[in-house]
Amino acid sequence: MALDDVTIGLQHPGRPLSMALVRFLQFDDALGDAFADFRAAVDAGVDDEGAEFESRVGSLADREDDFDAWLRREQTPLTPVYLEWLHVDPTTIFGFADGVVSVARFKDAPTTYRHPPGDTVSWEQSFDGDEVVLRIDGVELRRPIVFPPAAGPAVPDSDVTFLDVAWTP
Repeated sequence: MALDDVTIGLQHPGRPLSMALVRFLQFDDALGDAFADFRAAVDAGVDDEGAEFESRVGSLADREDDFDAWLRREQTPLTPVYLEWLHVDPTTIFGFADGVVSVARFKDAPTTYRHPPGDTVSWEQSFDGDEVVLRIDGVELRRPIVFPPAAGPAVPDSDVTFLDVAWTP
């Protein structure tokens, strides 16, 4: 679905994309002020929101690639399996578990997942054929993939801050 279909044609793309698009427009350097003007006009009452968006913000046809790149950088790639996870910032998450194991699974299995938390433990996970490859503090460990590839941090009965979390889809 093209962004103009959503913003001018007023087609509903679903809540996740709608929320992402609003955030993109709100914080984009080139569009933020125009989007704020549009929101104020809609709050005051307009007859045609699509026409109002087009006149104040304009077409987003030439910004589709920018939005796609922004969304890939900004979206949270993790799905908490349990609720003991707090996102501190885009590259930092805090996991805590009292007497249990808590997991935050990646939405799509990444080809590489890195976790270098300072001077404690650093690790990288990748997939090679039917094996998962773990590099923990530089030591490589290979294991057969028993279940479909999935990855993400886990916290067994402790509090851990995961720093510099990065992923490659």
